[in-house]
Amino acid sequence: MPVRPQLSRPVKRLRPLSADTPLADAVCEILQQRLDGVLYYLPLVAGHADENVEFVHQLRVAARRSAAALDAFEPLLPGRRSTVLRNELRRLRKALGEARDLDVMAIRLGNEAEAQDSKKLRRVVKMLKSRRSSEQDRVTQACAAAEQAGLAKTIKRILKRVRWRGSVGEPSLACFNARLLREAVTQFFTQADTSSHDPLVLHESRIEAKRLRYTLELVDPLMPKSAGKKPRGLFAELQESLGQISDHAAAAELFDHWADDSREGSTLKKLATAEREQLGQAVAEFHASWPSKRLEKLQQLLVTLAGSIENVAE
Repeated sequence: MPVRPQLSRPVKRLRPLSADTPLADAVCEILQQRLDGVLYYLPLVAGHADENVEFVHQLRVAARRSAAALDAFEPLLPGRRSTVLRNELRRLRKALGEARDLDVMAIRLGNEAEAQDSKKLRRVVKMLKSRRSSEQDRVTQACAAAEQAGLAKTIKRILKRVRWRGSVGEPSLACFNARLLREAVTQFFTQADTSSHDPLVLHESRIEAKRLRYTLELVDPLMPKSAGKKPRGLFAELQESLGQISDHAAAAELFDHWADDSREGSTLKKLATAEREQLGQAVAEFHASWPSKRLEKLQQLLVTLAGSIENVAE
């Protein structure tokens, strides 16, 4: 059985940085923190997933955050090794997807089964837990494959080679972060179609929102606290609304999928129908809560935040 990690438990919020920190040093520090999260949770998922279902979730989140950091800091990273690491993180995240879905639904339906004292739901929960147990072999193999591929060594080699590779002069940390945030804000408000009533389109908007959230986290070490509180809070509310839509859509799809080869198919189909009803309500509530004017206000706040980051060094 894999031993528990010796690294300290990773934290969600990155450590603060000084405005005069050289860009390459800052990038190395941020990448180290993000990738330490992957290395911390990898052995826990491989050998101790039964102790805490959140281990799988935390490893997937750590992999997503690390991939976002690799994308953001591409101008300072060795191309080939970074591509190898991105691909490994993507494979790992994908391999853990089914296990995470089963964990989430087993917990959720378990709570509902107790609240309703429902034998049918208890049978569904038993089925989900059985599938989750079988899925652990795949999870363990994915973690072992990542370790055998030399994940830790690849990370170490990348961190040793962090340097500015741009065609123009190396920017300050403040200027780099401000540009990073402006580009992320522009991408979200250009690519995300929040006016749509189609759950699939709104799901894509949620994905774009995650990208912007990860960028906000990356620039946080230099973010003025007073300037960041309001836009971050408003953006978190937007993410939560989009997340409710995606969660109901995903649950309906999963229940339909599991119903096709399960003795509890009838119960699962009913659950899928209920999720679609809640999905429609969530879409309506989203549009009621997020008219265009409120979205414009959020955009303005985020652009202003980027400016405040750029001015930190002044």
